[in-house]
Amino acid sequence: MVTRNGTLRLSLPAVIFCAAAAMPCLAAGEEGAAPAAPPFRFRGGERVRLVVPKEVGESIEQLVTDDGFISLPTGGAPISIKGKTVTEAHALINELLEKQSGAKRVAAALAILDIPPRKVYVGGEVKLPQALVLPPGVSLTLGAALASAGGATPDGEISRVTVVQTGPSGKTETIIYDASRVDSKNVGPVLEPGAVITVPRGDVFILAGEVAKGAAFNRKDLSLGPGEPAWLTRVLFAGGGLKPTASRKDIRLIRTNKDGMREVLPVNLDAAIRAAEKGPAEPGAPGAKERAEADPLLQNGDIILAGSVGGVTILGKVKQPGVYPLAGDTLKLSRLIALAGGFTEFAKTSAVTVIRASAPKKPVRVDTGMITRDGDLDKDLDLEDGDLVFVSERLL
Repeated sequence: MVTRNGTLRLSLPAVIFCAAAAMPCLAAGEEGAAPAAPPFRFRGGERVRLVVPKEVGESIEQLVTDDGFISLPTGGAPISIKGKTVTEAHALINELLEKQSGAKRVAAALAILDIPPRKVYVGGEVKLPQALVLPPGVSLTLGAALASAGGATPDGEISRVTVVQTGPSGKTETIIYDASRVDSKNVGPVLEPGAVITVPRGDVFILAGEVAKGAAFNRKDLSLGPGEPAWLTRVLFAGGGLKPTASRKDIRLIRTNKDGMREVLPVNLDAAIRAAEKGPAEPGAPGAKERAEADPLLQNGDIILAGSVGGVTILGKVKQPGVYPLAGDTLKLSRLIALAGGFTEFAKTSAVTVIRASAPKKPVRVDTGMITRDGDLDKDLDLEDGDLVFVSERLL
């Protein structure tokens, strides 16, 4: 309430809240105090009472709108206090009331009556995705939030955790944090109410063709540490290496770009090994660019395909993927698909990719329906030794 001399007397709940908001939160470990809770900022949904002197107008109890606006008793347009502290909101309100009412030295104040539950959301590749409720005045660090969610799953990439939250300026901020460094001394950033933490799925690399073990491997499978560069030779040999029937000069790196188009990079394994022996281990170091030309750095989702000493390879959504020998100098595309048992249920038959050994950087897309349905035999390509056919999955 406002006294006769113009000062504001806060109610007991408001005083308790203001005191709690200023208290640091103690850590449970031996390291002492964790970072203090960030200052309270209006997010929307709070129940407040705007207390003003009588010469300005009537005091108003109201809800802060979801987008952060409150009304003033002078009848002006609603004002936004979203992202502001209590002190910043007071200063803005008093400035506007003086302008709109003509009164001097207005001593209005905003008493917080109720605060909706503040939550932090943890999701992605964590064992227990959840929303954590933040009591007023209690800080929560990234390390504590991840621990509460049970930590990352085996497929989670803990070195690239995304934190999206509203910063002190009121604008949404996104940071990528290496949470593998979190320990009792480094607990990570303090989280704001409404923060969304996402642990992404770790990089996955696929070995196919004439390899010892054709499968999808994550970083843990390959003993690749967080942030450790995934050179092609490192991934290939960590995954078991090649079969005796593999052609060391016919290694192909198949990469799907952001636009959905596939890029094929031919690799000579012997040249890649020589580059690995001479070149640096870390990207960005002198000579790393030259190494990467022969021994490429892999990206998430890359496929390493090892060709055989003879035959054509078909991969993807067919019933029996593998390497098939040539009966003569060539093999029809339709015949290869038949040898592979035909398409699986969700095969994208309208865009079968053919990668020519003679022109690996220029994949050809074939609508096989034009062969079987329309009888367009010109689309039924003659495949040659070393060619690769890839059948992708169609979207439902």
